[in-house]
Amino acid sequence: MELTPPGPRGVPPLFARLIDDSALFPPSDAAMPEALKAHFAGRGGDRAGVRGVFLCQASRLPELITELIKLKPAEPLPLSLIIDTGLGGVPKAISIVESRSELLALKMVEMPAPSDVDEMWLERVSEFVPEDVVRVVEPRRGVGWLDGVQKVIEHGSRSKIRCGGPSPENFPAVDEVADFLSVVAASTGATFKATNSLHRAVRHTDDDGVEHHAS
Repeated sequence: MELTPPGPRGVPPLFARLIDDSALFPPSDAAMPEALKAHFAGRGGDRAGVRGVFLCQASRLPELITELIKLKPAEPLPLSLIIDTGLGGVPKAISIVESRSELLALKMVEMPAPSDVDEMWLERVSEFVPEDVVRVVEPRRGVGWLDGVQKVIEHGSRSKIRCGGPSPENFPAVDEVADFLSVVAASTGATFKATNSLHRAVRHTDDDGVEHHAS
């Protein structure tokens, strides 16, 4: 029996809004005008239902807003704000986004956690980020990092795992990914986000011998 599952443009729920637009980040490193034009073009294509939010660093908000003013989008851009200015910069960044609600719709805020992530730090995250916005926190891998993952989940935020980067040390081992997923799976209703170097559907080893995880 062939069934058409609900979802944007007939996309199965499993894949709906699955892949966020990280065109501003490596390996694309697209310029802001090109990244935005491609994003809006993609939202009208056959794979629009798979496309998630647009990722932009807090430090580049003025540039983003300037280009959106030129483009005059028909509806606000669904945005995930990547905090690269430290936790103290979150209130100002969110204030800027909210002041341009005709251009931006804040859906998610993502930030790295300190190595010793604790309840006080997580409480500040909750204070700064509106309740209707998804909070994504990335505990730093290392000794005891799974305790940090558990704290993030218990606090009601979405935990994030970084799966690659500019050096081999940025790639977690398969066992580390499995441990991370085990902690998430053990928490009822918990969700997570994976990022970086997830550019293929199948695991592979690059020319430098580094094993990449699958998307």
